[in-house]
Formats: sequence, structure tokens, C-alpha cells
Amino acid sequence: MRNHFYKFLISIPILIIIISSFLIRNSEAQWVQMSNGMGSDQWIHALASIGTNIFAGTDSNGVYLSTNNGESWSEINSGLTNKCVYTFAVSGNNIFSGTADGVFLSTNNGGNWTAVNNGLTCNEVWTLTASGTNLFAGTYPDGVFLSTNNGRNWISVNNGLTNKRVSTFIVSGSNIFSGTDNGVFLSTNNGRDWTEACSNLKQKGLQTKCVNSLASIGTNLFAGTGTSMGGGVFLSTNNGDSWAEVDDGLGSPKYIIIYTLAVHETNIFAGTKGGIFLSTDNGRNWLNKDQGFVPVSNTFSLLIANGYIFAGTYDNSVWCRKLNEILEN
Repeated sequence: MRNHFYKFLISIPILIIIISSFLIRNSEAQWVQMSNGMGSDQWIHALASIGTNIFAGTDSNGVYLSTNNGESWSEINSGLTNKCVYTFAVSGNNIFSGTADGVFLSTNNGGNWTAVNNGLTCNEVWTLTASGTNLFAGTYPDGVFLSTNNGRNWISVNNGLTNKRVSTFIVSGSNIFSGTDNGVFLSTNNGRDWTEACSNLKQKGLQTKCVNSLASIGTNLFAGTGTSMGGGVFLSTNNGDSWAEVDDGLGSPKYIIIYTLAVHETNIFAGTKGGIFLSTDNGRNWLNKDQGFVPVSNTFSLLIANGYIFAGTYDNSVWCRKLNEILEN
């Protein structure tokens, strides 16, 4: 009897290890909210990374920084005079934030911010992107601005841009695409001139003109679209001359709103009104990847960094999941 009791005691630690391993694997196989230090009800417009530093831009509380993959966050708003942060752009060790009051630059991982708005005639900066030494700002309602000196000076570059409500950019080789409320525009000369990427959008496939996000895999260009009237994902293989809808698995187009797209190698993720989806075949098929999200939240921003995928949500802060796990399951 005593021997059986001793064997039982010895087996307890082994059982605990087995259960713990199961729980860890199970938690890694789903999304986990990472809101320590920022609260669980933030609206996250933007996510970015420099090395192991993760930045989150919020609707009303400025910028938060995590140095441990989202385990904890600290507020980094010194010098930031407007705390509605729509977007980030990273160029080397510089990080730029686009806000409701222009562009701010930090050269020390958000330790402090400096306004860089000379020549910028519009406060609402919705999107930023860096291309070499060029920095582009997409605004509402004054269109596109270009800076060649880290934001110290800006010039308007809107020739040919018939819609100046600019929501997103993507740089693909020597081409720069801008997504607007009236479709996609292309510049081949650093924004000096723009042409409609599809001169007759409805006839050539891009049925929803309000473009919220752009992404590329090789020569494939993706547009994430949507308004309250619906939307979806569209694919172009010829620099936007024609588009094909690639929505299989995303649900009814009437209810689809694509807020953001993110690419890892040949995989593309979509953050939507109804959760997060993954396509491994250039958008032909989409798989729901919402495991662990309670409730399923509108996803406004996605970031792939340090072996993880991070999701910024509406009123539900930041969530995180291991990248290899989400791709394998």
C-alpha cells in the first residue's frame, strides 16, 4: 500500500508537467489578448516594429511601446501633441507617426516625438510609407505629400490624383500605389504624377472603389475594400489595369469590410469587420483564423514581427498569436 502511495506522489509532478504542456500548446494555438499596461478597451489604428520593439497607435491615447512581444506596454507620448494616431512608417531607426495633427518623428524608439510638418497643409494624416529616402503622407482632404528629408519639409504631389482622400499606400518595385475613396492610383515617378490604376473600375473588376488597404506578393497586387455597403478583396496581376474579386471564404460581399492586409512570404492575411482570415493561394481561398478571439472584433491593423502576428482591434486592444502556428493549422 505504501509503495502505491509513493508511486502516486512521484506521478503528480509528471502529470502537472503534462497538463501544463498541454495548456501552453493550447494557448499558443489561438489568439491571446496582450493589453497589460494599455487596458483592454483600446482602439488600435496602427502597429509597427523596429527590431524587437512593437509600437501601437491608438485612437485617443497616443502611442504604446512593448519590448517583450506584447506581454506589457508603456505609454510613450513625450512631445506628441495629438494622441489620435492613425498610422506609422519606419525608415531605418526612425519611426514616423501620422496623427490628427500632422506627422511626428522619433529617433529614439518613441522616447520623444518632434512635429515635422513644414509644408504639410493638412492635419489629418491617414497613411505614411517610406520608399528609400522618400517619405509619403496620405491625407484627408489634401491628397499626397512627399518629403525627401525625414519630414522636415513637404511638397504636394497630386498631379492626376482625382480623389484626395488617401487611405493607404504600397510600394512595389519602382511603382507607388495609393488607395483612395475612388479607387487605386499609380505613380511611376515618386508621386510627381498619378494615373488611375484602372481607368474604368466597374467594367474592369474593382466594383467597390473605396480602398482601405493595399498589399503585394511579387507582381500580385491586392486591394482591400469596403464601406457600410460592403466590399472585399481584389487582385490585379497587371499593375492595376484589371482586377478580379477573390473573396471565397470571406462571407457575403454585402457584409465584408476589409480594413487591413498583411503579407508574410506567399501568405496574405486580411483584417476585417468579421475577424481575421488567411489565404495561401493569392486570395483564391480564405480560411477563418479567429480561434481564441472572444468576442470576434473588428481588426484595423495587422503586424508580423519576431515570429508573431499582432492584431490591433476596435475597442479590444492588441491580440497576438504565433505565426508558425497560425500558418500550420
